[in-house]
Amino acid sequence: VKIEEFDGRIGTIKSFIDVFIIEQLDRIIQIGRSYLQKQDMMLEKQDKTIEAIQDTKTYLSEKIDLLRDDIRSCMDERFSKMEEEFNRMQEEIRKIKAKLGME
Repeated sequence: VKIEEFDGRIGTIKSFIDVFIIEQLDRIIQIGRSYLQKQDMMLEKQDKTIEAIQDTKTYLSEKIDLLRDDIRSCMDERFSKMEEEFNRMQEEIRKIKAKLGME
């Protein structure tokens, strides 16, 4: 370390502190802006995800409704056939009872 006389201007500690604080505040502002940009990006992604979930929900609801209709028509057809078969069997039982003299 070399010690010698200095002929230049030396600022006060207060002016140094003021400049230092301003520089630190500028850094804080830049970091804050960066965080806000990242937060905005995350909110956009979140909005897209919510929209995709809503679209999927709508799509699945439509498919479920179609499936219910398909199942309902299939079950109606099967019950109709079962009812016809039941009626036919009852008629056969009635004929057998008539032949046996049970009526």
